[in-house]
Amino acid sequence: MLFRSAILVLASLLTLAAAAPTNTSHTQTAGCIINTNTFCPVFEDDFYTNNRTNSYVKNGALYIQPTLTADNIGADKTAKSFSLQFGKVEIRAQLPAGDWLWPALWMLPTDAQYGMWPASGEIDIIESRGNAPTTGPVKGSDSIGSTLHWGPSYDGGTSFADDFHIFGLEWTPDGIKTTVDGATVLNVPFDKSFWDRGAFPAGVNNPWAGTGSCAIAAPFDQAFHIVMNVAVGGTGGYFPDSTPGKRGKYVAAWYPSWKGDKTAMKIDYVKAWKMC
Repeated sequence: MLFRSAILVLASLLTLAAAAPTNTSHTQTAGCIINTNTFCPVFEDDFYTNNRTNSYVKNGALYIQPTLTADNIGADKTAKSFSLQFGKVEIRAQLPAGDWLWPALWMLPTDAQYGMWPASGEIDIIESRGNAPTTGPVKGSDSIGSTLHWGPSYDGGTSFADDFHIFGLEWTPDGIKTTVDGATVLNVPFDKSFWDRGAFPAGVNNPWAGTGSCAIAAPFDQAFHIVMNVAVGGTGGYFPDSTPGKRGKYVAAWYPSWKGDKTAMKIDYVKAWKMC
């Protein structure tokens, strides 16, 4: 069972609530080949597509919604015209509800000047799950995580799928801070290099050596762009029952939790301020 969703890569300064994004380009992409004998070793059980059942505007908000599919592979992106190096981002969004849903608001380096992931870094403003609010060891829609791969979890005591919330990022030459409704989730000062933070083993090359005056911030000293997506399941352990061999077995158990457009992540607006 495969799923279809949309991934939006913001690349221009725009307010998405006004109209459907018009500066998108569509490409057919897939992270790996999946057939009856082979599964992706990690990540999601989905393909990204340009189908407007997966990204559309309704009631003044952009909806990013997964659907079942058998033969659609694709991605929905904007042209790369906006990126940010130091500044502030604010996204007002309502997260989706439904088992196995994996919403994320995040940023990737536009030019990856230090090499392929993870050498050039990743900023996860928030990630969450669509599962019902936490009832056991697996956190649900009442919890979000924010990370530079060192981030804590934020437990809000309510479901982020019940209403809109404001997810923020403040990024300066001195550090990175993420917020939810004004409350700090992650605060990482640039007071030592990420090479030192990683405590990497001897013999590994430092991709950030000799990067100039901002070396202590590398790889978070380059322009990044914003990514908004809703993934489905996966085999990386984010959902305990989402592993090879179990996917079909569990569909009947979790798919009934998908209730119409509640499975969509709704984006009211995206704002960005560039540091002068």
